[in-house]
Amino acid sequence: MAAGTGATSCPSASTVGGDLGVTAAAPTTIDESGNLPSGATGFGCEYLVGSSVVIVIGANGVPTSFFSTEETTEQQSSAASGVNINFAPLSGVGSQAASYTYSIDGYSASGVIAQSGSTVAGVFTSMVSGVTLSGEENLLVKGLL
Repeated sequence: MAAGTGATSCPSASTVGGDLGVTAAAPTTIDESGNLPSGATGFGCEYLVGSSVVIVIGANGVPTSFFSTEETTEQQSSAASGVNINFAPLSGVGSQAASYTYSIDGYSASGVIAQSGSTVAGVFTSMVSGVTLSGEENLLVKGLL
């Protein structure tokens, strides 16, 4: 899959819903600045799908080492909380990419995160039925990377 040029704001609810096969409410902006390295800019968006949620993030100006560092950090902090996150490498989405799944207290989550140059993007779903890995990848590629 070819990467886009990087997004700077929330995708529309119809784009998110169309790629993921769900009906998503209009996005609410969430503050992701505390999760970004110094000098990076980005956005976070939350979409309600019934009582479930989809979160889309994008960031520009991220060091190329961010992806591998962030993956390790997430695994360590999750393990400390008793959560086992399973990352699986993805090819064809950015220069580095992975999908992941985890469950906690009966709730399941999945998502994809990818980096292309200095751009990072992610799609995360929690308790959203019917979402596929290919749908999450399509959303990443369509304007987020």
